[in-house]
Amino acid sequence: MTGQTLTHDLAAYATRTRPDFDLIFSMEVNLPAQEQRLVGWFADVLSRHPDATREPALALALRDMVTVRNARLSFRSPPARGGSRPVALIVGDLGGAVPAGYAVAELLRLIGRHKPDIALRLAHDVQQTDARQRAQIAAALQRR
Repeated sequence: MTGQTLTHDLAAYATRTRPDFDLIFSMEVNLPAQEQRLVGWFADVLSRHPDATREPALALALRDMVTVRNARLSFRSPPARGGSRPVALIVGDLGGAVPAGYAVAELLRLIGRHKPDIALRLAHDVQQTDARQRAQIAAALQRR
């Protein structure tokens, strides 16, 4: 598949997905950097800017979407037992976590249809980002 097709599919994705993030950002005021980058990325995708379809831009957009999703979740951490690492368990959605999570999965699927090797690297990066953030959340909850 051509890069032009990826550009077209990303523009359709942005048209469907951006309103969800606009709503999330109207509720979440603690993510100014992620909001600014994602709003800019959506604008670049919609204007078909070539940089928006490159792997570094896609990776950053996906990391920001994971951060937004995790910011809209409520976590609890059970007491850590002798030598085990703290764990952050999801206990609720504060509004917007589900569409943000779906946006991540949909974007990975879309990229995979055009560039499977890049999608695989990006999926791994998403998993690492989520694991790192959850470990940070669990550690913060344990300190409370």
